[in-house]
Amino acid sequence: MPAGNLLPLDSNAGMRVAVFSGLLFFSGIGALIFETLWLRLSGLAFGNSVWAAALILSSFMAGLALGNAVAASSKIRRWRPLHLYAVLEILVAFFGCTIVFGLPLLGAWLRPLWQILWNFQPTLLALRFVVSFAILLVPTVLIPPQLCASKL
Repeated sequence: MPAGNLLPLDSNAGMRVAVFSGLLFFSGIGALIFETLWLRLSGLAFGNSVWAAALILSSFMAGLALGNAVAASSKIRRWRPLHLYAVLEILVAFFGCTIVFGLPLLGAWLRPLWQILWNFQPTLLALRFVVSFAILLVPTVLIPPQLCASKL
């Protein structure tokens, strides 16, 4: 291929790629930190057992699947990709922090219900699992559209 047919590289393109790569890197670090914190909090709720790990893993996998379905069926391409990514990142951070700081408060608010169901341990465990799963599902649904926005 002759050298005259090559397009000159934009000098800012390399900088933009580096900045965007850094954003994706720190976003991934944030997701791992949230996953670790949620595992610790669910360990406090369920005990450090297979139930706590199953809760985190199942909510992440279900959130990723549901988020991919939403991203595939929505009009995600109408948004400017970087704006969409920023909005989704802010929402994940907001809901993630809300879970970290709000989950202990939710336990205090639901304590009367847990005390009523104390004699019905299977029901109590299932209810705690469903409530925690639904809460953790919210931010994990927002992660796949971020990946779609970063590919646009």
